[in-house]
Amino acid sequence: MFKRLFVLVLLAIATVSVSAPARAATLSLSGPWCVSDGGRFYSCSGSASGGTGTYTSYAWTVRSPTGSTDDYYFDDESELLLYCWRGGLHTITLTVTDSAGAKVSRQTTYRCIV
Repeated sequence: MFKRLFVLVLLAIATVSVSAPARAATLSLSGPWCVSDGGRFYSCSGSASGGTGTYTSYAWTVRSPTGSTDDYYFDDESELLLYCWRGGLHTITLTVTDSAGAKVSRQTTYRCIV
């Protein structure tokens, strides 16, 4: 009886295993960086790394010196080309989403001179 109980307990312990959940690489973002073309146009770009699967969304938000915002959404564009309608300091935010839904955001400022 004792022997049977001991064997059953050993079998139960052997079949129940606890393993750490798999962890995807952390989604990270370099940039955004913005550069002028020498006129009123400027381009911003960023580079995502890590995460799960592919990058499904690049969402750009541009806040002008007056406080108004413009949003731009792309499936696979890590670069944004803009025109300076108004001078001053613009805040540019890039948010990247991977196929698992993880998001990462970073922002920078760019001074438009008109």
